Amino acid sequence: MVATTTSIKILPLTVVLIGALALQLVWLPKKTEVEQRQYLDKINLSLRQVGHRLLANEGNTTEAIAPVQQLAANEFMFTLKNHINYDSLPVFLKSAFDEYGISEDYLVSVKDCGQTDLLLLGFASQEAGQQGGLTCLGRDQSLECMNIHVVFPELAAGGAGNGLLKSLLWGSILLALAYLIFSFFKQRKQQAAIPVLSTIATEKVHAPNTDKPDSPIRFGRSSFDVANQTLQTGETRQELTFREAKLLHLFCKNTNQLLDRNFILQEVWEDEGVIVGRSLDVFVSRLRKILKNDDSVKIANVHGVGYRFEIIDNH
Repeated sequence: MVATTTSIKILPLTVVLIGALALQLVWLPKKTEVEQRQYLDKINLSLRQVGHRLLANEGNTTEAIAPVQQLAANEFMFTLKNHINYDSLPVFLKSAFDEYGISEDYLVSVKDCGQTDLLLLGFASQEAGQQGGLTCLGRDQSLECMNIHVVFPELAAGGAGNGLLKSLLWGSILLALAYLIFSFFKQRKQQAAIPVLSTIATEKVHAPNTDKPDSPIRFGRSSFDVANQTLQTGETRQELTFREAKLLHLFCKNTNQLLDRNFILQEVWEDEGVIVGRSLDVFVSRLRKILKNDDSVKIANVHGVGYRFEIIDNH
């Protein structure tokens, strides 16, 4: 089948593409030391920006912002004194990270400066834009000092800044899979436009000889002169129209094979600008009447698919 062959050709290419993308995902190029430092500086600047916005949100535009501390390779902390409302923290963090191109997932915890183990608020980056969905927001906040910890679980040495690249690679893999599925179903749909070589009744009984178009084609008890467009059945000679002859010739070349309607229309009516499906049924009906005296020949209708020109062995 053409559809199957095309799908087989597409499959290896798609598998190779997905494999290449997967390898790149596993072995992403590491950032240089300079690039790593620059990325960490962006995190530092973005967190200072958050501190500024939290203070400004309280009308405090003069107090100095404490330096951001890097407690570990992937953990940062900054301290805000005096009364600060941390309800806006999730939105401020997300906005600042977006501005500086920080794409890694992160975890946030807000702790009381006086009791470092007392957790006041915690959330993940996926929740940053959902103020209403975070626990502890909107409640009374009486503390005078807070430590804000931000941890990047995937931020390993040399691996910073790859979050966006990973997303692009995964997106490419998904697109490749979608292309494979689309191509498969597209070819299945196009299959209807080619002849259906049916496994039903594929045995050719008294198959006509169509190798020599100038010679009469003999089938059943009939003889078809293609060149002169005449059909001889017993003692009856019948002249055929151009379209009747062309349709009968197509059937004779595909005896006992199921032919799709679209394929027949394209083969017989290909020289016409507009193909009307009803024309096929009309001409099949004409051929049935013409061949009615030859009971060894039958044009069978396969509902929803097409027609099969059957020659029955009466011997």
